[in-house]
Amino acid sequence: MAAFETENGIPFAWVNLREGVLKDEITDTCTAGVGTLLVELSMLSYYTANDKYFVSGHKALLQLWKLRNKSNNLFGNSFDRNTLEWTNENSGIGAGIDSFYEYLLKTFLLTGYHKYWDMFLLAYRGALKYLRQVLFCAKVQKINLISI
Repeated sequence: MAAFETENGIPFAWVNLREGVLKDEITDTCTAGVGTLLVELSMLSYYTANDKYFVSGHKALLQLWKLRNKSNNLFGNSFDRNTLEWTNENSGIGAGIDSFYEYLLKTFLLTGYHKYWDMFLLAYRGALKYLRQVLFCAKVQKINLISI
């Protein structure tokens, strides 16, 4: 699993199937790209009887979880997987982030692991509270949002 051979567990978004991760590969990735891996990786671990797939996805999700704004539980849209800094602080429910919420819930339903349910509830409640009355998206680092 060349994409996951990283120091912090956040996988590369792009992997050359013949060469692996290329030397100059970009390090930008989106929240959904990291946060939606666990359903498939859990099933792969189940069917191969090899937990390395689940462990890799779980580790990536926990690293992503640490990046949220802890005061409102919002996530930015994309970040640098090396520096773990947001490259796009816009939060929302559109492309690059929407399936993150969906897959937290699906992962809980698949695994029954309550940590994923707790994570889903915090993220979902943050989205409901801070995003539903905001124009389209909100900066992760900002708490004072403009309502319409």
